[in-house]
Amino acid sequence: MPMFEDRERAYEAKFAHDQEMRFLAIARRDKLLAHTVATKFKIAEDQLTSRILALQDGPGHDERVIQAVTTVLQNHGSTVPDADIAGWLAECAIQAAL
Repeated sequence: MPMFEDRERAYEAKFAHDQEMRFLAIARRDKLLAHTVATKFKIAEDQLTSRILALQDGPGHDERVIQAVTTVLQNHGSTVPDADIAGWLAECAIQAAL
């Protein structure tokens, strides 16, 4: 039985590690998005970064990020389609995975 318990512990440790790496990759992606948007529209990066990173991870996270970026841009007088922001988010995900 110890062999099965060892396997179970190893599986749980791998799962926890994978979840942590996923969380860190999403955080990197979100920071890159904030940097990209702030650079393109000349707005305060720290304000946008803190707003995006404050969003809870989980189902619908990407949609909440897109909505947060849209809201910040609208507050600064810019209008960008959600599809464009989603494209930037996908590009940032690729960069964050490297």
